[in-house]
Amino acid sequence: CVCVCVELLDYDEAEEETNGSFSETIRALHEDQIQAVLKYTSRWNMNSKHCRVAQSVVNLVLKNYPPSSILKFDGIKQVVEGLIPYSERHYQRLSRLQQLA
Repeated sequence: CVCVCVELLDYDEAEEETNGSFSETIRALHEDQIQAVLKYTSRWNMNSKHCRVAQSVVNLVLKNYPPSSILKFDGIKQVVEGLIPYSERHYQRLSRLQQLA
């Protein structure tokens, strides 16, 4: 699943599309599929190699679903609790890299 997401993201970036294949694919998922992908994002976000995909999925979900709907997702509390610490680490890492540039 992560490999497909990476390919779609890479394609969209190469084509400079903001509403490309990746966005369309995520938006086309049913609510139960979104819940499943969100559970994967916690694992993907633990690895700096896959954090871009995880953050992109979370971004699209937050943009396309109202908070009241997201709060009803099964296991959303665990997903958010899993995302926060690694997201903070990735942010700090990117901030350090930006300062060095």
